[in-house]
Amino acid sequence: MEDLPETLQKTAQLIDKQLGSQLTLTSPPSLHDYEALVAQLTPFIQALLNDEFERLLQIMYRIDVSETLFRAALGHPNPDEIAPAIARLVVERQLQKVKIRAQYQK
Repeated sequence: MEDLPETLQKTAQLIDKQLGSQLTLTSPPSLHDYEALVAQLTPFIQALLNDEFERLLQIMYRIDVSETLFRAALGHPNPDEIAPAIARLVVERQLQKVKIRAQYQK
């Protein structure tokens, strides 16, 4: 399997592609950290939670985030942790896609 920084970079590229021009993630090398990727995605998710919930739902559907996990994140007891929890779901799902694609390319 690829090294983690390269996998995270591909994950960031996939997130950037899925969200189009809606979000611009910074380029490597600073993006080689899982938490940095989550931190960059969190304000975007928070803005959608506050202002465009329907659009957030559409993005979650397009990315194929588990509805059960998404609802669990929305139900987080600390409101300040909802956006980071959803950002983690997005990163995890995209990371899964990158790993599966790498596995089937072999």
